[in-house]
Amino acid sequence: MSLNEYRTMKSSIISRDLSAVFSVIMTAFIAASAAGAATVGTAGGGGAGAPAGSVRNVEKGPAVIKPAAGSAERKALLEVLRVPVQKSCDETAAEAPELKGEKVVFTPEWIAVSGDWAYVSTSFTPDFAEGVVSAVMQRTKAGWVVKDLSWADDLPNYDALAKKFGAARGIFPKGV
Repeated sequence: MSLNEYRTMKSSIISRDLSAVFSVIMTAFIAASAAGAATVGTAGGGGAGAPAGSVRNVEKGPAVIKPAAGSAERKALLEVLRVPVQKSCDETAAEAPELKGEKVVFTPEWIAVSGDWAYVSTSFTPDFAEGVVSAVMQRTKAGWVVKDLSWADDLPNYDALAKKFGAARGIFPKGV
C-alpha cells in the first residue's frame, strides 16, 4: 500500500467515525429537547458548558445551569453575595460589638446561572440576624457582581427583573 492510499483510507475511516459520533450526539440532543428533560453534568465537564455535577435544563432559550453544591461556580456566587450580607450583619451588630464579624452562613434555596447572569436566593445566619436574601448577579471579566439585592420583606418580581437586566427568565424560580 502506498503512502497516499494509506492517507486516503485513514481519512475515510476518521470521517466515517466522526459522522457516526455526531449522529448519535444529535439524536440524543433532539430526544432530550423534545422531552424537555434535564441532564446531569458528568465528571468529564457536564456537557454543553455545564460544570461537573451541575444540572442543566434543556429548554428553549439560553441554557440554565444549577451549580451543584461544592462546585466552584456556586462557591464564587455565594462569596460575592457574602460581602453585602456580611456588611449588613456587621451594621446590625453595632449595638452588640461582641457579635460583629460573626461569619455569615448561607443555606441556599435557589441558585441558577444562564450565560453571564445568575440568581441566588438563600437564607442566612448568624444567630442575631437570620433572614433571606436574593440577588441578581452578572459575570464580568473581573468576576461576579451583585446587580440587585432583595431582602426577605421585599419579594422580587421575577419577570420584571429578567426584563430589567436582559437575563433569561429561567434563572428565576417559577411564579411571582
